[in-house]
Amino acid sequence: MKDLFKKIFKLFLVLAGLIFAAFLVFALGFRMDWPWWVGIFLLLALLGLAIAVAVLGFNLLGDGLRDLLDPRLAGPKKRSLSSGG
Repeated sequence: MKDLFKKIFKLFLVLAGLIFAAFLVFALGFRMDWPWWVGIFLLLALLGLAIAVAVLGFNLLGDGLRDLLDPRLAGPKKRSLSSGG
């Protein structure tokens, strides 16, 4: 059953790429000087890279905010030498 879902997902990716390529060519007048499958591959690679960078950015932002705002992660209080004890 999982193989069927994988095949259906790949089919939808190819169809989405074809529809997007048709939109670029016919609606926007974008001219591709390379075969359509290269354009789809580049488009999907760039979109995947953009999603990966966005996810990494949000993860780093969340980690930084957690480190800044969570008092339980601060650790035990250190005594200074001038406190006498």
